[in-house]
Amino acid sequence: MATINGTNNDDTLQGTAFADTIYGLEGADSISALESSDDIRVVADAVGGGDTIDGGDGTDTARLDATGIAAAVDFTWVDGGTSLMTSGADTLASLTNVERFDISTSGVFDDSIATGDGADTISTGEGADSIDAGDGFDRISVVADVSGTGDSIDGGAGTDTLTLNASALATDVNFVWGDTVSSVMTSGADTLATVDNVETFNISTGSGADSIITGDGGDTIVSGDGDDTIASGAGSDTISAGNGSDSIDAGTGNDTITVLAGDDNATATPGDDDVIDGGDGYDLLYLNASGATGPIIFTGDSVDGGVMTNAGENDTLATAVNIEAFYVTGTAAADTLSGGVDNDTLFGGDGADSILGGGGNDSLNAGNGSDIVDGGDDNDSIYVVADAGETDTVDGGAGTDTLYIDASSNAGPVIFTGDDSLSGVMTDSTGTSTLVGADSIESFRVVGSNQDDTINSGGGDDTLVGGLGADSILGGGGADSIDGGAGDDSLFGGAGVDRILTGTGTDTVDGGADNDYITVLAGGGDSINGGDGDDTVYISAEGGTGVGLEMSVDGSNVATVTDGTTTLATFENVEAFNVTGSTTAADTLTGGAGNDTLDGNGGNDTLDGAAGNDYLYGDTGDDSVIGGAGNDYLSGNDGNDTAEGGDGNDTLSGGDGADSLSGDAGNDQIYGGNDDDFILGGVGADYLTGDVGNDTISGGDDNDTIYGGDGADSLDGGAGNDTIDAGAGTDTVKAGAGDDFMTVTAGGGDTIDGGDGADTVSLTADSSVTGALTFSVDNGNVATFNQGATTLATADNAESFIVSGGTDSDTLSGGSAADTLTGDDGADSLVGNGGNDRIDGGNDDDTISGGAGADTLIGGAGVDVISGGDGADSIQGGAGADTLTGGAGNDTFSGLASNLDGDTITDFGLGDVISVQLGGSDTIESLDYSNGLLTFDVDNGITTSSITIDVTDGLNASYFSVSGGTISYAVPGGGPSGPTTPVGTDEDDSLPGTDNSESIAGGLGADTIEGGGGADTIYAGDGNDLSFGGDGDDLMFGGNGNDTAAGGEGNDQMYGGAGDDQQAGGAGDDFIGGGSGNDLGFGGAGQDVLFGADGADTTYGGDDDDTSYGGDEDDVVLSGNGNDVSGGGLGDDQLGAGAGDDTIYGGAGNDTIFASDGADVAYGGAGDDVIYLGANDGAQDIYVSVADNGSDMVYGFEDGTDLINLTGSGFGSFADVQGSIGSDADGNATIDLGDGDILTLVGVDAADLDQSDFQF
Repeated sequence: MATINGTNNDDTLQGTAFADTIYGLEGADSISALESSDDIRVVADAVGGGDTIDGGDGTDTARLDATGIAAAVDFTWVDGGTSLMTSGADTLASLTNVERFDISTSGVFDDSIATGDGADTISTGEGADSIDAGDGFDRISVVADVSGTGDSIDGGAGTDTLTLNASALATDVNFVWGDTVSSVMTSGADTLATVDNVETFNISTGSGADSIITGDGGDTIVSGDGDDTIASGAGSDTISAGNGSDSIDAGTGNDTITVLAGDDNATATPGDDDVIDGGDGYDLLYLNASGATGPIIFTGDSVDGGVMTNAGENDTLATAVNIEAFYVTGTAAADTLSGGVDNDTLFGGDGADSILGGGGNDSLNAGNGSDIVDGGDDNDSIYVVADAGETDTVDGGAGTDTLYIDASSNAGPVIFTGDDSLSGVMTDSTGTSTLVGADSIESFRVVGSNQDDTINSGGGDDTLVGGLGADSILGGGGADSIDGGAGDDSLFGGAGVDRILTGTGTDTVDGGADNDYITVLAGGGDSINGGDGDDTVYISAEGGTGVGLEMSVDGSNVATVTDGTTTLATFENVEAFNVTGSTTAADTLTGGAGNDTLDGNGGNDTLDGAAGNDYLYGDTGDDSVIGGAGNDYLSGNDGNDTAEGGDGNDTLSGGDGADSLSGDAGNDQIYGGNDDDFILGGVGADYLTGDVGNDTISGGDDNDTIYGGDGADSLDGGAGNDTIDAGAGTDTVKAGAGDDFMTVTAGGGDTIDGGDGADTVSLTADSSVTGALTFSVDNGNVATFNQGATTLATADNAESFIVSGGTDSDTLSGGSAADTLTGDDGADSLVGNGGNDRIDGGNDDDTISGGAGADTLIGGAGVDVISGGDGADSIQGGAGADTLTGGAGNDTFSGLASNLDGDTITDFGLGDVISVQLGGSDTIESLDYSNGLLTFDVDNGITTSSITIDVTDGLNASYFSVSGGTISYAVPGGGPSGPTTPVGTDEDDSLPGTDNSESIAGGLGADTIEGGGGADTIYAGDGNDLSFGGDGDDLMFGGNGNDTAAGGEGNDQMYGGAGDDQQAGGAGDDFIGGGSGNDLGFGGAGQDVLFGADGADTTYGGDDDDTSYGGDEDDVVLSGNGNDVSGGGLGDDQLGAGAGDDTIYGGAGNDTIFASDGADVAYGGAGDDVIYLGANDGAQDIYVSVADNGSDMVYGFEDGTDLINLTGSGFGSFADVQGSIGSDADGNATIDLGDGDILTLVGVDAADLDQSDFQF
C-alpha cells in the first residue's frame, strides 16, 4: 500500500501491486493504478486535454473534482470501455477499468451524470441536473432550487440515499414520496426535483410552511422554521422541526424527534403549537424550550404521550402521542416537568423548578435554583447544584436511585451528612442553612467546594470528592469511592470495599473494615492505615521529580516510602502493595508479607518481593529482582537483569539483555529471552528455556525440562531425570545423573554427555544438509551422527538412541540398549545390536537386523530383508516381497494378509508364529502347506496370501494350525522308524515301551502308557489315559477323555485332544497343545511352547524362555522365569509373566496381566484390560496400545522408568498425546485414546507425564 502524490502540472503516475492512494491534483495527468483496489483522486479541469486514468485490476475508485468548472459538466459511464467526463467541447477525464466513482460539481449549471454498477457518490450544485446512478448502493446530493425545470434523479438498482437540500428557500416546500410513481419536490408551481428508485432521503427545507412525506427508509428530515407538516412513514427516522406550529407523524420504526429547536441556536416561539405523532416503534422526542420566557409546564402521560404548555401565557407549545421517551429542556424560569412511563431526561435549567421523573429509569437535572425533585418509580439519576442561599429538596422515590450533588461552585465550606436510612443533608459550614435535603436515595455522588468540607455518607455505595481544601470525608458503610483532592485531607473508608485516592497534600487515610484499595500520590507525606481486611495500596512515582523511590516494610508490617531523604508516605495494616517506581531513576522497593506488585519502571532498580505471591517487573535498566518466599512472577524486561526466584514455584522472564536468572527452590519456569543468559533452575522440577542467544543453563536437582533455543548454548541437566532439547546452534549438553532424554537439532554439531543413568538421545536427519545419515556407537559407548560430510552431533554416556533418517540411503547402527531407529525414505541399512530395539525401515528396499534382544522390526514399503537375531522378535515386513529371518528365539511374523503375500520366512520353526492382522469379523478360512509354500484365504477367499516357508528344525513339516489370526506349526507324527507295540484293547491297558523309538496306541480304556527311551509316538486313544514319554524327543496325542501326559526328558510335542487334559513337558524344549477342553499344561525346564487351543485352559511355562498362548475362552497363562512370550488369545484371560524380560499379549477380551520383575512389554489388546507392571523393580516396562484398544487400567507404572507406546492408537509424537492427557475423579492420570477408549495410569499424577514417558 502506497500514497502517491502528483503536482498541479501534467504528471505521469504509476501505482504498485497493492491498494494505493494516488493524488493527481490539477493538470492533464496520466495515471496507471496497476493491481488491487486503488483510490485515485484528480481535479478535473480542461487544462492540457484532461486526465487519463486506468484503474487496472481490482475494484478501483476514481474521485473526480469538477467543482472548479464554471459550466455544465457531463459524465457518461461505458461498461467495458472508456468513460468520459466532458464540459462542452473539453474532455475533463477519460477512464478505463474503474468500478466506482465519486463525482463533485458546483454552480447553477445543468449537469448530466450517468454512472454504472458501483457504489457511487454524486454531488452537484444548483441548476437542473440529470442524474442516473445505475446499480449499486449510491449516495446522491443535490441543491433543490426554483431555477430551470428542477433536478431529475434515478437511483437505479440497489439501496440508494438522496440528499435534497432546499434549506435556502423561504417559500413553502412540498415533498411527496411515490411508492410506485416518481417522488416529487415542489415549491408552489415550480418542480424542484423528480426522483425515482431512491430508498432513503435526507431532506432539509427553509422557513416556509413545508409539507414533507417520505417512505419506508430510515430518513432524516430537517424542516427549519415555519408551520411544517411531516410524515416520515416506516423506518427509524430522525426528524428536527425547528420553530413553528409543526405537525409530525413519525410512522413506524424507532424514531428520534426534535421540536422547538432545529439546531442548538433555535429558540421556542411562544404560541407555537406542535403536534407530534411518533407512530409505532420506540420513539424519542426532544423538546427544547430553553429560549422561551417561561415558565413552562410539561406533563408526560401514563401511556406514551405528553403536552407542553407555556404557563405564563397559557399557550400549548407541543402535543405528542406515541412517544416512548422524552428529552425535555426547560426555561430559566420556575418550570414544572413531569416525565412519562419510560426512561426520560428532564433538565430544569435555572429557576425554582419542580421535576417529577415518573416511571422508568430517568435522568433528572434540576440545574440552579431551589428545586423540588421526585424521582418516581424505578432507578433514577438526579443532579442538583448546591448553591448558597438556595435549597433543593429531593425524593428518590421507589427503585435504586443515585443523587449527584455538585457544590464545586459554592463559596463553601459545606457539610454533607448521609445516614443508613437513605437520607442526606448538605448545609453550609454553620449547619444552619440547608442547601440540599434528600430522602429515599440509595447512592450519593457528592462533590465538595474548594474550602475545608466535611462529607460523611451513609450505608450506600457512595462517591465522595473533596475538591480543594483540607477536607474530612467518611465513607460509612458500602463500597465507597473517595477522592480527597488537593489539600491536607482526612479520609476514612468505613465498612465496605472502598477505593480511596489521596490526591495532593499531606493526607491521613484509614481504610476501615473490609478489603480496601488506596491510591497514593507519592510526595505528600501521607499517613495510611489500611484498617481491617486485606488492603491494597497503589503508589506511583511516574511523572515525579526524577528521584528514585525507596520502600521497605518492617517486621510489624509498617512500610515507609522515601525518595532517599524525604518521607513520602508511611503505611500500616496494609497487606499488599502495588508500587511503580521512577521513570528514570533507580528505585529500591521491598514488599511485605502479602501479594505485592512492584514495577521498577526506568533506571537500575532493586526489587525484593519478600513473602507472598508477588509480581515484580524490572522494566528498563539493569535491575536486580528477588522473589522471596511464595509463587512469584519476576520479569527483568530490558537491560542486563539479575533475578532470583526464592522459595516457591516461580516464573522468571529475563526479556532483552544478558540476564542472570535463578529459580532456587520450587518447580520454577524460567525464560531467558534475547541475548546471552545464565539460567539456574535450582531444586525442583524446573522448566527452563534460553530462547535467543548463547545461553548457559543448569537444571539443578530433580526432573527438569530444558530448551536451549537458538544460539550456542551450554546445557547441564544436573541430578534427576531431565528432558533436554538443545535447539538450534552448536550446543554442549551435559545431562548429569538420572535417566535423561535429550533431543538434538541436527546440523548444529552438538556435543552430548549423558552422564550417569539410562540416557536417551533423539536426533532426526537435517533436511537442509546434503547426504545420507550415518549413525554408529563405538566400543567406548561414544555415538557419532554424520550426514554426508557434516558432523551433526557426538554423544557420550548415552544408552539408548532414537534416530530418524532422511530421504537418502541411511546407515544406522544402535548400541547395546533399547534403540528406536527409523529409516524414512531411501534404501536404508538399520542394525539394532543389543537391547529390545524398535526399527522401522520406512519406504524403499531396506536391510534390517535386530541383533540381540526382543526386537520389533518393521520393513515398511519396499522389498526388505529383515533378520531378528537373538531373542523373541516381532517382525513385520510391510508391503513388498520381503525376506524375513527370525533368528534364535520364538519369533512372531505379523502383517496384513495382503502384505504377507509373497514374503519368504527363512527359518520358521517350533515356537514361531505368524500373526495375520484381521479386520472386523474376518477370519482365516483355509490353510494349506505344500512344497515349502504356505497358502491361506481370508474371509472366504476374498484375500489369498502365500508365504514361502523354510522349516529349519529337521522335522516332518506336515501340519500347521490356525487359531483366530495366529498360525502356528506342529508335527503330528512320523518320527524315525522303530519297533511298534501292539494297540491297546477296550480295557484299561498298561502299555510299556522300550528304549527304542516306537509308536504306541492306547485303545478305548483308561490306559497307562510308558514310552521309555527313544523318540516315541504315543496315541492315548479314548478313555482317561496316563502317558509317560520318557527320554527322547517324543510325540504324544491324548485323544478323547481327560488325559494326563508327562513328556519327560527331550524335546517333546504333546497334543491333548478332546477332554480336560493335564500335560507336563519336563526337561527339554517342548511343545504342548491343549486341544479342546479345559486343559492344564506345564512346560518345565527348557524353551517351551504352550498352546491352550479351545477351552478355558491353564498353562505354565516354567523356567527358561517360553512361549505360551491361551487360545479361545477364559484362560490362565503363567510364563514363569525367563524371557517369555505369552498371549491370552480370545476370552477374558489372566496372564502372569514371572521374572525376566517378558512380552505379554492380552488378546481379545477383558484380560488381567501381571508383569512382575524384568523389562516387560505388555499389549492389552482389544477389551478393557487390567495390567500390573513390575512395580519398583527398576526395569523398564513398556505398555503398548493397539487399534480398538479398549479402556485399560495400568498399575505399577514407574514414572521416569517405564514407557507407554501409543503408536497403535494413532499417536505419532508427544505433542499429539498432550491434549489427550487428563485425570479421573481419583486423581489418576488418564489418556483419551479416542472412540471412547481411556487408558488409566493408577497412582500416576498427570502433571508428571512428559515426553520421556512415551515411546513412538
